[in-house]
Amino acid sequence: MSWDNTRAVADAVHQHLSPTNPAGSFLITGYKDDNTLTVLESGTGGVEVLKERLAEDKVLYILLRITDIKDGNALYRDVLLSWWGPKVSKIKAARMRTHHSLVFDTLRPNHSQLEVLGKREFTEQIIRDRSSPGSGSHVIE
Repeated sequence: MSWDNTRAVADAVHQHLSPTNPAGSFLITGYKDDNTLTVLESGTGGVEVLKERLAEDKVLYILLRITDIKDGNALYRDVLLSWWGPKVSKIKAARMRTHHSLVFDTLRPNHSQLEVLGKREFTEQIIRDRSSPGSGSHVIE
């Protein structure tokens, strides 16, 4: 299990984490084949644009920048989302879950990790709530 181009991934993560990158920006990574991860896309537009990119038969890992308010100040928070499309086979999903440590070690720093299993509750507000410190559930259905 590896990245197809570790330098390109590192550069994409560095660019995503730039303080000049706005809220709603994202970095999407996914599988080139069953054992190789790659950068697929970066962009802006937040959750509404991301919903269009979440294929039902794919596993994707996404860094999403959101805005949060703390003590009256707007702060950026980068959330790592693991998308498990509802049409991904259980066997494939189980095999790919073993890749989490490589993904988490590469797509960092991030402030929280969430598992996304469906689009119904995939909203910025739910992402903000579930990624907050002390949030109970880290799953979005």
